[in-house]
Amino acid sequence: MKGVGKSSFLAITYPVIIGAVDGDSNSAVPLPYALSKLPLAISKRSVNHFRTDEYPANAVFLACGMADPVFGGPVMRGLAKQFKNGCVCTELPEAGHFVQEWGDKVARNAFEVFVGENTKEGLTVVQPRDANL
Repeated sequence: MKGVGKSSFLAITYPVIIGAVDGDSNSAVPLPYALSKLPLAISKRSVNHFRTDEYPANAVFLACGMADPVFGGPVMRGLAKQFKNGCVCTELPEAGHFVQEWGDKVARNAFEVFVGENTKEGLTVVQPRDANL
C-alpha cells in the first residue's frame, strides 16, 4: 500500500472516525475485506491518532456530504484541516448527513486514495491548518 503505514481503510462520517488497521504496511487490502474483516475503532481518540507525523495526507480520506444542513461544507472543510499532515477529501454535493448512502462513490474514491495515484477528478488534497499542531 504505497507507504500509507498502518491504515488500510479510514472512513470519516461527520464527528465519528472509523479506522481499520492492517499491520502490514506493504499490502493493499481490498475495501470489502477491510470493511468486513479488520477490527474497527470508533472514538474521538482516532482524531488525535492522525495528529501525529506517522500518517501522510494520503492515509486519511474524508467524504463530505455538502447537503447536510448541520455538518455541511464549512464544518467538514474545518475538520479536514485538523489532520496534522492534511488529508484527501471528496465533496458530494447531493449527499446529506448519511454519506454512506453514496457508498459506491465513496468506496471508489477511497480505493483511489489508498491504492491509486490520487489523480481522480473530485479528490482534493487538503493542507493542514497549522503544520505545528
